[in-house]
Amino acid sequence: MSSNYEELLNEPVEKLINKYIFSTITALLITQIYNVVDNYFIGKINTQASAAVGISMSIMVIIQAIGFMFGQGSGNAIALYLGKKDLKKASEIASLGFFGAIFLGLMLTIFGNIFIVPISRALGSTDTVLPYVTSYLRIILIGAFYHCATLVLNIQLRCQGKAFYSMVGLMAGAVLNMALDPILIFKLNLGIKGAALATAISQLISFLIIYNNSKKFDVKISINNLHFNREYANRILKGGIPSLTRQSVNSIGIIALNNAAAHYGDSAIAAMGIVNRIGLLANSVIIGYGHAFQPICGYNYSANRYDRVLKGFWYELRQSTIFLVVVSIIMNLFAPQIIDIFIDDIEVIKIGATTLRYYTIFLTLNAFMILATLMMQTIQMAFQSSVLSMLRMGLILIPIVAILPKFIGILGIQLAQPIVDIISFVCTLVVTKHLIDDLERKKEETLNGSLQV
Repeated sequence: MSSNYEELLNEPVEKLINKYIFSTITALLITQIYNVVDNYFIGKINTQASAAVGISMSIMVIIQAIGFMFGQGSGNAIALYLGKKDLKKASEIASLGFFGAIFLGLMLTIFGNIFIVPISRALGSTDTVLPYVTSYLRIILIGAFYHCATLVLNIQLRCQGKAFYSMVGLMAGAVLNMALDPILIFKLNLGIKGAALATAISQLISFLIIYNNSKKFDVKISINNLHFNREYANRILKGGIPSLTRQSVNSIGIIALNNAAAHYGDSAIAAMGIVNRIGLLANSVIIGYGHAFQPICGYNYSANRYDRVLKGFWYELRQSTIFLVVVSIIMNLFAPQIIDIFIDDIEVIKIGATTLRYYTIFLTLNAFMILATLMMQTIQMAFQSSVLSMLRMGLILIPIVAILPKFIGILGIQLAQPIVDIISFVCTLVVTKHLIDDLERKKEETLNGSLQV
């Protein structure tokens, strides 16, 4: 076992979070940059192409859901096993997570391409947008299996405190994607197919680099370490189901949003897609804080260091809240200019700017909701984390976008997110208070036990 594991248990928590934060945030931002860069260049084609990317986003979220389920499930277990110095089990569950993601990714590749047209229709494609969606998704789906594997490796390395080595691979892919997009889209005149091809190639390069880096450390992924048993399956499901449900419900929410927006034309679909990507970019920083804290939380919770778990949570929450306050102000002040970066369409800019301003009303509350559910996920509170994630990512959103537009038109879609935020915040606050009280109690019991000894 390397000194890194002792560091996670003994170094000041604030120092550890600051040490890991750059790598975790960068890794998440790079994942979103793939989407943002595509949106930027595709927006130069036409409004229908931009709308197609927004519609395709739900499938990309499903790909992420598979990767995050196996990655978070195995990654959280790796942190707990390493906290107990059980390297054998850590390697075995890492292998199960890796190969499990590849298998489901391949299933998505095969069946997604077979049923591409009905799937695209169900996602909210209009007749004018459908050809762009199918052209884009066919190529994206081909790379689903290795993108799932990349996400798993990224999380597993992060949970070992080795986030820098996954960040290198993700950054290489992002730079390549930005270079390939203008070449394939415009110079080779491949249009939206070129954007999808650039993403697929870049994701493959990221996978190869990260897989090679993962072989350098104590936790080994191999066929020989692939063992399926009830303990490992339960660990992956308990740790990964919250991510799966969060991403799956998020995907359903995006589908509902796109179908509702379709009643107001391609411009509305394009505007909602752009705002969603901007929101994901902002929330990626918050998730990055949560991911930086996860290995620290997992190791220390397993070692009964509840004081360090609490200290880390309050520190990341303060930092994240400050960030979102600043972002919300900027988004409100410069909403039209931000939308204009992605597309040169007056109608899309008008709808998008209004939507973005409503989006930021309670954006700051996301810091608490995201970080609380990630902490629950890390310490095996899978059910609570899953329910809260499902509420925030879609269960409240879906009925709102189905009902409210019938009374107030497109404004009902634009007001949906702030309504979701405030309801989800109240629910998360109630559950998290019980968790914090329990951690405080355990901290006192541990402290009193140490004093008695």
